[in-house]
Amino acid sequence: MLRVCWLVLLVGSSSVALAQTYITPLHTGRIADFASWSYSPEVNTQTVGSNDYLRLAHAAATVVTPTLNFANYTTKSLSFRVRTFNGVDATKNTITVSVSADNGATWSAGTYTRTPSSSTLTAVSAIDLSAINAAQVKIRFQSLGADGSVGAGIDDIAITGNVNTASVSIGAPVLAETTVCAGANLSVSFATTGNFGSNNVFAAQLSDAAGNFTNPVIIGSGSSSPIAAVVPATSAAGTGYLVRVVSSNPSVSSANSATLQVVKPGVSVTPASVQTVALGSSGSTLTATETAGAIRRQWAVATNAAGPFTAIGGEVGATYTPNFSAAGSYYVVAQSEFGTPCNSVVRSNVVQVNVTLPKTLLRWDGGGDGVSFADANNWSPDLAPADGYDLLLDHTFIASAYQVVLPAGTPIPLSLSSLIVNPSGGAAITVTLPNTNTTDDYLRFTRATDALVLYNGATFVNNSGSGSGTPVDVSTAGSNFIIYNGGAYVHRTNRSVSVLLDNLSAAEGTENGLFAFETIGTSSSTVSLNGRTFGVSGG
Repeated sequence: MLRVCWLVLLVGSSSVALAQTYITPLHTGRIADFASWSYSPEVNTQTVGSNDYLRLAHAAATVVTPTLNFANYTTKSLSFRVRTFNGVDATKNTITVSVSADNGATWSAGTYTRTPSSSTLTAVSAIDLSAINAAQVKIRFQSLGADGSVGAGIDDIAITGNVNTASVSIGAPVLAETTVCAGANLSVSFATTGNFGSNNVFAAQLSDAAGNFTNPVIIGSGSSSPIAAVVPATSAAGTGYLVRVVSSNPSVSSANSATLQVVKPGVSVTPASVQTVALGSSGSTLTATETAGAIRRQWAVATNAAGPFTAIGGEVGATYTPNFSAAGSYYVVAQSEFGTPCNSVVRSNVVQVNVTLPKTLLRWDGGGDGVSFADANNWSPDLAPADGYDLLLDHTFIASAYQVVLPAGTPIPLSLSSLIVNPSGGAAITVTLPNTNTTDDYLRFTRATDALVLYNGATFVNNSGSGSGTPVDVSTAGSNFIIYNGGAYVHRTNRSVSVLLDNLSAAEGTENGLFAFETIGTSSSTVSLNGRTFGVSGG
């Protein structure tokens, strides 16, 4: 039979009524697809176009159904399509149908014939088998008059009936467990009465958490009790689940089981929103809320949202307050362990905590190597300079002269709020941007006033090795680059100096501040005097 036309054939040419069901699947003519049927060697599948049918061209050609349980059905009926093969001859084309009520031992339950009149497959009048109620029925098809050349073809063999539900039943299933974990195995046992079809399949169905079977979920199937079922891992926690067993041949449903509790371990952390916390400060307290059955928990953290997560020492309570010792992004979870029946560890949602460096004043204490600008231990508090910081170099911690050297290589640009170098009449303090620093536009001072201030005894040496840009810049317009008398700025780079001069203060006390060029003859040492005042006039 042409498979794409199956529904059309059922409606247009089969005698199957809407209330009936197939006692055995509709035979569509391909021997290989119906291995439970029996075929003598003389029977083969013939294909015309894309349509398959069984060819019976020998007197010995025989086709027999599998064993059928007619006791489970009422209003039994047999229908099929038939055609002539290799010529029209009523004797040779006739199909003889015999029925056995004792599993093929004898064929006396009924004999019928149908004779085609053309080579077109045509539906025959249905054969009423309602009087046969045996549990081991077989139906045989033969072409007794065929001569090896002229015979018949048969297709779309439909054996149908109305389910006699009074003859079979399925008892309410008994569950091996009354409480299970979502995703766990569940053995479903049940008893039956009556004889089910040879191809019958029992399926265990799970209701929703309220006990409704509007959209049941099949959790296991088999040909007999018990059924090895699996409760879906996606099942919601609940105490009102029910299980029932349904059969396929005939279609019968059991009563419902006793209620089943499904446990779904879970833990959620609130507040779940991203936190931003200044270094040294604590974040908002996180609370872990768990489903029933949790026996212990552990807070854990990672530097990546996907983990791996590391336990936070001592943090096993229902709450945790984030506090981290270094800036960066941290990802916090609660990992809760559940006992019977799940015996599992469940991880919560991930909460991101961003720890930022505080916008604070760093004062030089030389507690690290005593020289390196980027060494956090050289500052008080012990933090490496970062964007937005105010820096102060003085003699609070160190009485003697000292030098501070900015990083070599290509460090990322740094945008400080301010840098004040104030020896306060004490020993000299020198800040050097070395020639080995090649980052373009490396150092910015952004504060609107007093962004870069050099007091008496302070020297800033700009020896940048960058190939372009402005390595040192006071970016906010105004007189916020101040060189007091006795202070010095040394320009020892070929990079532009105009932005510094544009913001150079001419306030009182800066008359003798030194702006020195050590790159004479380069464009960086060319100064435009138009409209600029350096120092204050006397008088």
